[in-house]
Amino acid sequence: LLPDTVYFFVAGDSISGLSEEYSFRTAPDDDQPMTFVCGGDMGVGSRAKELLAQAAAQSPLFCLVGGDLAYANAISENYELWDRWLENWQEAMVTPDNHVVPMVLAVGNHDVDRDPGPPTAPFFYHYFPQGGASYFSRRVGANVALFVLDSGHLAPHGGAQASWLADQLEASQAVPFRFALYHVPLYPGYRPFAESKSQLGRDHWGPLNVH
Repeated sequence: LLPDTVYFFVAGDSISGLSEEYSFRTAPDDDQPMTFVCGGDMGVGSRAKELLAQAAAQSPLFCLVGGDLAYANAISENYELWDRWLENWQEAMVTPDNHVVPMVLAVGNHDVDRDPGPPTAPFFYHYFPQGGASYFSRRVGANVALFVLDSGHLAPHGGAQASWLADQLEASQAVPFRFALYHVPLYPGYRPFAESKSQLGRDHWGPLNVH
């Protein structure tokens, strides 16, 4: 895709039919100003849809969602919650210029299963593969680096993820604006400060070099 370009597309096939035409705009690759929005803990109720409409009214180039999307808990019987979540986005997350807003997503605890054994997130990964990892980086334009992190839902805070983040921070020191997107806050305003995942984030991510 080319930077700062409007693309038009349809979805579907000759068997199930094609959707109406949609469009989106890609981010510029220079240092011109850009707008994006950020949220999380959404669900599928009417208030969530109203908030999407308010966010889209700001004409953002993209939206960051910090986990807990449809509150479906990776349960197959909850597939309709994902349908409603995607419908809400399709209908409400449309800018005044009629562009659908692209999304960048971090995984949250209500996006993974709660069965014994290693956690999985089949709906989250199938709908939003994002490279197939629960933590990754994105560059947006010349001045923004984004680090999407997994606050202990599919990958531990420490070990490979902490080493990866340290390398990313070191490699991006020349980027003026660097943002992290993740679910469980390191310094919560609502959750208990000593909650285990917040403490793990402070222990493993907080000391990393960010200069």
